[in-house]
Order: sequence, then structure tokens, then C-alpha cells
Amino acid sequence: MVLIGGNCVNAEQILPQEIVQITQTIEVPKTGEKGKWYFYCSNGKKCSTEDVVRDYYQNNGYKAMRAEVSFWQAMFALAFFDEIFYNHEFEQTLIKKPDKEPFLFCINDIPRGFFAGDFLYLERKKMYDEKYKFLKQANIYEYINSQIEKYGDAPTRILRETEENRDCIDYFKTPIVQEFLKRINPETFATITYQIAKNPRDNRAGTPDFIVWNNEELILVEVKREKETLRDGQIVWIEFLLKNKIPAIVMRVKGI
Repeated sequence: MVLIGGNCVNAEQILPQEIVQITQTIEVPKTGEKGKWYFYCSNGKKCSTEDVVRDYYQNNGYKAMRAEVSFWQAMFALAFFDEIFYNHEFEQTLIKKPDKEPFLFCINDIPRGFFAGDFLYLERKKMYDEKYKFLKQANIYEYINSQIEKYGDAPTRILRETEENRDCIDYFKTPIVQEFLKRINPETFATITYQIAKNPRDNRAGTPDFIVWNNEELILVEVKREKETLRDGQIVWIEFLLKNKIPAIVMRVKGI
């Protein structure tokens, strides 16, 4: 693989200069096929654009974890679970786990106003702000695992919707996510989940495809082919991350 530096602007899309500056390109052999299996990975097997980027980072000593919309939505939901489901107005039912205290959970699996822009945040701003302050100082690994233990069986789609047809709670228990929870800076985690909390309908979409890390750095990586355009929500998220000094990269894959 050949890594090409920075200024990579697509002729069809003019991007903000700060995004141009953090754009990189990987060159890899192409298969000649259209669709998903467009490239060859370093092992010689046909692979997707996302597989190429995962392969590149792993070959360079990084851990690489997929973390798109459903990942951060579920992380937000766990982090702010008590605030999201506080004093909801729907009929409730008792959920009991073996050897644990039962907790109330609404039959309707999301509270009123969850996807109504900033409605829920404004209604419960003080509670959300207090949780944000807590998260910035928390042990994220211990806290999220305690939330999984407490609420992991809750039948709510915001913990279980996923693009890859997998249960987010099961995914969060895997070694790669558990290592991520130990590795991520609590202020970074708090900043990202709090941004989603402010407006789950609009702010959950557009988060980067991958989180990669080694002993020195942790980076959020948006993956695109050479001439693919960034969606508006992706641009907004990258600008937000850079503004908050959270390392982010747009990694483009070019077939040769």
C-alpha cells in the first residue's frame, strides 16, 4: 500500500480547508469488479473500501473498530439512559433480571420527543448537563459496563438498531469495544455523546466510520473512495471534532 499525503479535493465537491488538510489517500490494487469487492487487501483477497482502511491501520500497528451511527447512538443511550427515560409518560412494565432489582421500562420503546430535534434535551437540560460533567471525569470503561449490566436487557431500539444487523449490547461486550472503552479519553467520550444528546434526530448521523488507536493516539476516521463526496452530516461532524480538538481523518481509497 502507498499512503499519499494531504490535499485531496474532489473536483465535484469543494470542502472546507480544515477538512482538505486532514484528508489522506491510500492507493491499493483494484479488482476490476464493480460494487463492494472493488479492491484487493494486503493478503491478496478481494475486499471493500472499509476493509482496505481497516487492513491499512492494522498493518501499521493500530487497533481498528467500526463505529458508525448505531454505535454512537447506543453509546449515547447507555451513557444518558436515566436522563432519556426519566419520568416518561407512557405505560410502564416491570423488567426483572435474575438476582437484580427490577426496573421500570416503558412499553413504547423510546420516550416522547426522542426524535423531535432538541425537544428532549431542552426539556431536561439540567439533567443532561450534569451527566455531561460527570462523564468528563468518569472511568468510561467502568461506567458503560455498569450501564450494560443495569440496562442491557432493555427492549429499546436505540440500543439495538444497527446497520449490520447486530445487537449493539452484544457488540459492546466484545474485546475490541472493551479495549476502546479503556482507551478513550473521558472528555472525548463526553463531548461526542453530549453532542448527540442535544439533538438525537439530527446529530446521530454522520459520525465517522472507524475509531483507530495505538499507544500514542486515537483517531476517528471517515472512509471514502477517491471521488466519493462527503455528506453534509459527515462534514458537520468532522468540523465539530476538529473544533473540539478530537483527532479526525478523511481516508480516501484509490484503486490502481
